[in-house]
Amino acid sequence: MSHQEVGDRSLELGLIVNAVRPDAIRFAPPLNISGGETALAASVFEKALG
Repeated sequence: MSHQEVGDRSLELGLIVNAVRPDAIRFAPPLNISGGETALAASVFEKALG
């Protein structure tokens, strides 16, 4: 799966990421993100990769 496909799938699942290079995805959460929100983002991203 390409970096752009992972980025697109993440967006479909409600997670906004930036596919900056073929080997890099950028996360840019707000400074006030909670631990629960971080865990949720990781779970969504894992689904996007799968």
